Amino acid sequence: MIPIRAGTAADIEPLLDVWEALMACGTEADPRFRMARGARPHMRDYMRSWFAPQPFPPVFLAEHDGALVGAVRGFPSLIVPVVERAPTVRIGDLYVADAYRRQGLARRLVDTLLLSAREAGYPRAEVGTLTLDARAVAFWKGVGFGDWMVTLSREPESP
Repeated sequence: MIPIRAGTAADIEPLLDVWEALMACGTEADPRFRMARGARPHMRDYMRSWFAPQPFPPVFLAEHDGALVGAVRGFPSLIVPVVERAPTVRIGDLYVADAYRRQGLARRLVDTLLLSAREAGYPRAEVGTLTLDARAVAFWKGVGFGDWMVTLSREPESP
């Protein structure tokens, strides 16, 4: 079984590779979702902020033969005191390399994050995914997530 461990700031470079692979999957599912030019250095800076102190580890990683083959990231969601809901972990990213899919690794990564968050006092979870990524939508529903809110967008009109 592929081990899962909490990530650290020392994992940022391999995490950037995973993030770029995740972005490519998003673009494949919906061409409107594409990585901006020069995004990697900005993402590196942003990833550093992930490892600031928080109530539970922000990233869990799966490694096989020294290579990062899966990752999940979560963070405490800002609770606005006008909607009644339990403290919430927001899942920001999930990726498993092609060769390791359909083996339960994504579910294990998510379960590890959710257990860690629950133990830290965050029993509720949210995730967003691309509407046109049917595989991702099916995965999230398959691990117990359901519809709650919908984010709609309006693209700029073409000249």
